[in-house]
Amino acid sequence: QRQALDFAYGVDRHAFFMEMGTGKTKTSIDLMTAHMLAGRFGTWVVFCPNSVRHNWAREIEAHCPVSPGVVVVESGKKAKTDDNPLQVIIVGLESLSSKYRGGTAYQTLVDLIGGKKYAVTVDESHLCKNHDANRSRNVRDIASGAVVCNIMTGSPVTQGLLDLYMPFEILDPQILGFGSFFAFKNRYAIMGGYENREVIGYQNQDELMTT
Repeated sequence: QRQALDFAYGVDRHAFFMEMGTGKTKTSIDLMTAHMLAGRFGTWVVFCPNSVRHNWAREIEAHCPVSPGVVVVESGKKAKTDDNPLQVIIVGLESLSSKYRGGTAYQTLVDLIGGKKYAVTVDESHLCKNHDANRSRNVRDIASGAVVCNIMTGSPVTQGLLDLYMPFEILDPQILGFGSFFAFKNRYAIMGGYENREVIGYQNQDELMTT
């Protein structure tokens, strides 16, 4: 945790690919608290699976020394912040799946962060691996305006190297440097099978790992 925190504090776009039980949540809380204390932003958006939204709220209450106001965005319900100048907004990833740039949860989040400097953490970022999914695109659009962005997962690759594209697009499109998923796929995937639509292998893997 100390090594991850020391590395990430000086980098505005970073990934915690840390195994389960190694303290990703605590590390992210410590990191974002340090930035809040430095005055870099007053609002922190946490994207996470719906099932752990309230776990995040409890962890923030336990470990964040600045006592921010915490808002858990519930699907289908409007939410608002209090007068606390420091805010954490926790949003379930599943609630962003129904519509691109739409839906109650997305619009509520846009209203809450409007005009503010904010940071983004994407917990279990492998859940945003589908480049064409509404969830992934909504998270990407919000993350693009963040002062600091952090993605984290213990499983960055679940099916193949193409899983890496969208989480890194969310983090920063300049990291991979491709204009589209298809350009990324053409560079690193070997296609075959019926009508050449099946990924049968990978190429240029050393290049990708050193990017």
